[in-house]
Amino acid sequence: MDDQGKPLSGGDGTAGFEVAWVRDGVEVRRPLADVAGVAFEEVAPVREFPLYRGQRHFPGLYWAATMLRHVGFESRLERDHAISMDFDPRVAWFASQPYWLFWTSAEGTRLTHAPDYFARRADGSAVVVDCRHEGRRRPRDLAKFAGTQMACEAVGWDIRLVGEIDRVRVANLRWLSGFRHPAIRSGRVGGGGGGCLRRSRISGGAGRAGRGR
Repeated sequence: MDDQGKPLSGGDGTAGFEVAWVRDGVEVRRPLADVAGVAFEEVAPVREFPLYRGQRHFPGLYWAATMLRHVGFESRLERDHAISMDFDPRVAWFASQPYWLFWTSAEGTRLTHAPDYFARRADGSAVVVDCRHEGRRRPRDLAKFAGTQMACEAVGWDIRLVGEIDRVRVANLRWLSGFRHPAIRSGRVGGGGGGCLRRSRISGGAGRAGRGR
């Protein structure tokens, strides 16, 4: 790998990468070359996001009408992109923190990264999404994003590193999302305006599948 965390050029772009995810509550770990067919859009998160006083992050759950289930997020930016994907007609299913990616840098540093989202489009293609404000992308983060990009390209997945969404658009989507929950549509709960959002402790059943990014 080079000093940016990318594997050195070689015969197989998947070489040197391993992936860990949760299946039926158990950690599964395989070489990257063996996971192209895994439905990561349906897996549980690979780590927990605890909610505690004074924390800097903003974890919670978003109820996605696309899949009729909750999806976790750990920041307002991730929440906004979850809402945006939920309203994207091209997206058929998506999951948060779907897997850990492992590889080693040229300097011998072991790198790990859990992408924020894995989405399956209606046409069957896949896209991995990482959310980070442009002004908060540190060199170590960029190295991880670069390695993740090469891994995704090796197995035919698209990769997106996204920042802030237009605030007016996000505000409108958040408001509309509140009317998509079955409890509201059935009349069991009144009102809307963001009723699909709540802060919570998110457990994917495999918080020890890897290390933090």
